[in-house]
Amino acid sequence: MFTIALLFLLSLPTAQSGTALFVRLGPTGDRLTSDDVDQIGRLRPDAKPVWLVVGHPRTFIPSNSWYVEAYLAPDASQTRVRRGQIVWVKAELTSPEAYDSPKRWEFVSTAGYAQVSVEGGGTDAITGPRDLNRPFKVVGTFDDDTLVSIVSFVRSSPSFSPPPSSRPEPPQVPTGIFRQVQGTWPIAAIIGQGESGVELSLLDSSPYEKSGQRVILRRNGNSWVVAHLSAWIAD
Repeated sequence: MFTIALLFLLSLPTAQSGTALFVRLGPTGDRLTSDDVDQIGRLRPDAKPVWLVVGHPRTFIPSNSWYVEAYLAPDASQTRVRRGQIVWVKAELTSPEAYDSPKRWEFVSTAGYAQVSVEGGGTDAITGPRDLNRPFKVVGTFDDDTLVSIVSFVRSSPSFSPPPSSRPEPPQVPTGIFRQVQGTWPIAAIIGQGESGVELSLLDSSPYEKSGQRVILRRNGNSWVVAHLSAWIAD
């Protein structure tokens, strides 16, 4: 029994002291070496530990820049909402696929993030890239109640009736993406638009995480309405 228990413990993801289990997401998150993770953690020695990373594909030649989002342990944690900082870092690869070779990481910028847990669940465990508990970037000022109301509305997959248009919808994009919010897709970002609007980016099922749905919401009294839906594709 002791041997079985030991093997089970060794199979769990690596945990960092004082944080949730270390989570790797994004198309290149699993390409980070232990040295990469150590370097990223030391870039901001006064900062909290990293608990989640999102690895992006390298940029095109000639730069071969590899960008990673490092999510620091939360600064604030309430019943359903956690908030903290994202640190963007990058390294230059020596060749297009040299993810495992020695490299030097450098600080790029920071941003804020939030998590809104699925009702009845917790924020600690993230089972994979499509988990709705995945944290997302936040641009603008939102109190916890507002964040919960936005996320809950989006996760309800509300429909949208756009005004008539003579322009045909792009054939390569599923028609439903223009008619209904894809509430089962994780949120990548929430961006404030003035006092009564908000823009969300949702991630589709592509492992490259460079496409999804763009959602514009507007306040309607104490609730929200869908003002616009479109697809987005990163360059």
